[in-house]
Amino acid sequence: MAYNVFGDPIENSTLKVMPEYKCKAIEKKDRAKVALQMKNVGDKDLNAITFVENLKQQHGDGISTRCLIYNATGETLTYSISKDWCGQIGPSPYPALIANGQWGAFLHVQKLGTPEGSVATVVYKGTNKDGQVHGRLLAWSNNRVAYKNTVDYFRFGSYSLSNYRSMLPWSNNVIAGKNMVFTESRTATH
Repeated sequence: MAYNVFGDPIENSTLKVMPEYKCKAIEKKDRAKVALQMKNVGDKDLNAITFVENLKQQHGDGISTRCLIYNATGETLTYSISKDWCGQIGPSPYPALIANGQWGAFLHVQKLGTPEGSVATVVYKGTNKDGQVHGRLLAWSNNRVAYKNTVDYFRFGSYSLSNYRSMLPWSNNVIAGKNMVFTESRTATH
């Protein structure tokens, strides 16, 4: 397990010892359900938060984005691609693999000597319920002006560097339709 991934994976063997799954064929959706129920077991959430907070302390007062990803998809997510518009990945890389039931943690930071902030995306690959490969995009815009930032999660069938701009929630493009899964707004602090 990578040093910036926290918790034990939730696998078939995890479910087999549970009474409700002893005599049942276990599916991806079952692993996902149990992973969601166990997202804080063993303080894995607190360990991930502590890790990223320590990275922030090491970075100092510069603009940075603390990133936590919890995987409750029923399968392992694999790092695919990332793009920095402002800033760069901090001292801890994007986790290469985040197994079902694990937290991944990293810090994205502004470049030294520049006031531009932290604006980037990262994509993790997994499959949908039909076994088709899908990317899961996490994007953030945390620039030098303190205002209410948004964190948006969208599910797209395919992606490439050439169409990243159209997928960003703060771009001028409208993103709507059946592919939108979840949107959450949070206040960012510098």
